[in-house]
Amino acid sequence: MGSTANRLYDGTPDNVYYANNGTAGNLWTCDNIGTTGAKLNCSSESSFSAPVSIANDSIKPLTNAAGTCSPVTEILNGSTDYIFLSLTAGGNEGTTCLGACVYSFTLSGTTASYSAGLAATGGTSGMIIDNTSSTTGASQVYFSTLSNQFCAGSGGVGTGTGGCAVQASQSGLH
Repeated sequence: MGSTANRLYDGTPDNVYYANNGTAGNLWTCDNIGTTGAKLNCSSESSFSAPVSIANDSIKPLTNAAGTCSPVTEILNGSTDYIFLSLTAGGNEGTTCLGACVYSFTLSGTTASYSAGLAATGGTSGMIIDNTSSTTGASQVYFSTLSNQFCAGSGGVGTGTGGCAVQASQSGLH
């Protein structure tokens, strides 16, 4: 049995891929294969037809330690194409969250720009997106933390310490 330190979860296509019926666009993945930290990768749709391997372009180192990623999730909300992922440790993207965090990025072609970060002890499960809307509080992302942390319930219900079920806004992760 080999090491479990290197994990590569399913990636996600960006909206360009969906808008062009799979004839253009990119596949976004997060991995720590062959490095000491996680990185965000972008693979062009044109490389999917390569006979042996997909040429990944590592575009963003995300950690300063041996953290691993969650699966990557994408949503087009209005004109903004977001991707979400979490790191188990060592996150160093932006200034709003360092360590084990959920991060959101906005996509433009093969560029991913940091949008927001939110602490998530131990990283997160996969993420679920509820919808897209311009109504305040309507566009949310949901996940659970992989380690115990303080959980703020609604009106005192569900408050305590443990693995938390979290709801956060797509636009600001708050």
